[in-house]
Parts: sequence; structure tokens; C-alpha cells
Amino acid sequence: MDESIDFTDRTLIDSILGDSAELDPVDDVFCRQYLDNVASFGVSKLVQEPTRLTETKENLLLQTQSLAFDNYQTFIQAAECSKEIYRDFNTVEERVEALTQSIPQLISQINQFSSSSHSISSSRKQNSLVLSRHSQLLEILEISQLMDSCVRNGYYDEALELSSYVKRLHKKFSNISIIADIGIEVKRSTQLMLNQLLQQLRGAIQLPACLRIISYLRQLDAFNEAELRIKFLQARNAWLLSVLAQVPEDDAYNHITRTIEVSRVNLFDIVTQYRAIFTDDDPLYAGDDEKFVDLANILRSWLTRKVSDFLMTLEKDLSKGLVTRLESVYGQCMYFGLSFSRIGADFRGVIVSLFHRTLLKHVGAAIKTATCRFEEELKTFAIPTRAMKDRPTPAKDKAVTSPPLRFLLFPPLAIYTNGILSCFNDIRQYPAVS
Repeated sequence: MDESIDFTDRTLIDSILGDSAELDPVDDVFCRQYLDNVASFGVSKLVQEPTRLTETKENLLLQTQSLAFDNYQTFIQAAECSKEIYRDFNTVEERVEALTQSIPQLISQINQFSSSSHSISSSRKQNSLVLSRHSQLLEILEISQLMDSCVRNGYYDEALELSSYVKRLHKKFSNISIIADIGIEVKRSTQLMLNQLLQQLRGAIQLPACLRIISYLRQLDAFNEAELRIKFLQARNAWLLSVLAQVPEDDAYNHITRTIEVSRVNLFDIVTQYRAIFTDDDPLYAGDDEKFVDLANILRSWLTRKVSDFLMTLEKDLSKGLVTRLESVYGQCMYFGLSFSRIGADFRGVIVSLFHRTLLKHVGAAIKTATCRFEEELKTFAIPTRAMKDRPTPAKDKAVTSPPLRFLLFPPLAIYTNGILSCFNDIRQYPAVS
């Protein structure tokens, strides 16, 4: 029923206003109300309605004209404002569109700023934490420099403490690069300390210094027990060789006597130092390859080598003609060997055979020389025709101290006798039974 009424009203409105009439919703409601009102008029009032509408229209037109005349400036301003507003709306629409296009880029930049701000905030927190721990961090950063200063100035106890601290620190924070770098620098300083300690072993040092240096080397844990003993003997051997190298070699006798003295004193000191530092109570040492090493053999092997070197030097100097002073050299060598008996390295038996060989060579050479001269003299010798009168012969109870004068009649025999007697005179202070 309502739909039919609406259709009838629309048809009536269209017939009154025309088919092309377009009403907004407000006008449409007003027309419906007016039609409802007109439908309630009587005939007489309905006849008068056009006249009333005409008059009303004229009044409204006059009022409109009056209003327009009175307020034309306002209308003009309103029109200009509307124009400006329209233009502003167009500008706003363009800018809004540009803003809409810029929003994704703005969002991206905001996200970047957000991430960078988080990073900056994290860095700031870290910097604040670093600043609060500045003194502790400064101490850690200065460890490598402090370690180098301690090593170069000889403060080895402090250097070992720093090295141990850095090892613990590196084990706990090995993933931090700066800790790893500090560890590398400390290792370099530790290697420098090791070289300095080994260099000190190559100098003229006493037992307390040796004990202290070996203690430092053990704390460095750079060598195992066997290697540490070998390093000690190598260093002390280098010092011993440097001392022996300073002995002048111009005179064979002075060279060998000085060598005997230097070798006896310093070798005995080295062995004493070694036995005071290292113990052979447990002679077996298991190496990394699970093989056993007799630590006691290290010192014995080194001593054997040193005695062999001394005997080579002795034999070399004896070959330069020390027969006339053989007794003195022999006495010093026997004292040298006797002193080494206290450390279980008595080598006097080897010395005796060496001196015997030297004497044998000398006697053989002297007899050979005398024999050669005797043979040369025989080639030109002629037996004299007149015998020489002998001088009075000494009494039988008196000791004969010289060859008979009868030898003067035979010069070759006298020369040969003198050669043999000279050889016997050379070895009279050293009568070797062999």
C-alpha cells in the first residue's frame, strides 16, 4: 500500500515539475509534505492556492532582491571565498595525493630510523657500561704493555702472574677479539722472557741465580723435564765454550794449563748446579710418545762429551812438543781427573794412555832421528889408524855420569849416543813403565 502511494506521489510530482526535474532529498521531502497539505484543502481554498503561491513567489523575489541589494558585497566576498576555497581544496587535494605517494617512503625511512635508533640505543647502553667499567677495562688493555715492561726490566714474578691471568681471561672470553689480541701480545712478551732467561743461563751466574731461572722456566711450562735439562746444559755449555775461546793459543803449554784450570773449575760448578737443580731419584720420565727416557743419562752423556773434547784439546797441544814440560802437564791433568772422581767422572785412566802414546811417538821420533844421523855419519866416517890414549878411567866405586871418552874416536857413535841421551833427558821426569 505504501509503495503505491509513493509511486503516485512521484508521478504527480513529475507531472507538476516536469520529467526532467531533479530534486535533492530535502526538496523531495518538502514536496511530499506540500502535496499532503494540498490534498487536505477544500475546493475554495484549492482555487485560491495558485494566487497565494504567486503572491508568495513575488514576495520572496522582492525579499531576495532586497537581500541581494543590501548584502551584495557579502555575496561577492562569499563568491570569492568559495573560489579561493575551491582553489585551496584543489591544492590540498594535490598535496594530499603527493603525501599519499610519499607515505610508503616515509614509512620505510621511519623503519630505518627505528632500527638505527635501536642500534644507537644499544651502542649507547654499551658505551655507558664501558664508561662505568672504564678503570677495569683500562687495566685489561694495559696488560700487554705492562707485561712487556715487566719482562724488559726483569720483573719476572710479576710477568708470570700477568701471563697466568691472561690465560684464564682468554679461556673465559676467547670469543672477544681484543682479548685474543692481548693474548697474542702476552705470548710474544712471554717468548721474549724465555729468550732472556736462556740468555742469562749463558752467562757467568751462580747457583742461586740458576735456581731462580729454572723456577721461572718451569712456570712458563715451555719445556718438559727432559727438554729443560738439555736446555740448561746447552746454555751452560755455550758459556763454557765462550770462556775457553778466550784462552790464548800462542803457547801450547800456557794454552793447555789454562784450559785445564778453566775446564776443571767451571765443569765442576756446572755439574754442582745441575745436581742441585735437578734430581735423579726418579730417573725414568714418560714422554709425549709414551716412551721412557733415562734422565740420568743426560748429564752422563754431556760429561762424556766434555771429557772427550778436553782429551782432544790435550792431544792436540801435546802434539805441539810439550815433552820437556810433560811432567807438569801430566800432574795437572791427573789432579783434574782426581777432582772429577767426586762427581763420578774420573778419567785418569784415559789420560795415562794418552800420555803414553805421546811419549811413544816422541821416543820413536827421537830414535829415528838419531838413527838417521848415525847412518849419514857412517857414510863419511873412516876408522882412525892411531888409537887415542884414554884418560884415566874413574874408579869402579864411583858412578859413571857420562859416556866413555873412547866414543870420541867414533863420531857417528857419539852422535847416536847423544841423541838417545837427549831423548832420555826429555822423559826423565816422566818414566812410563809401558
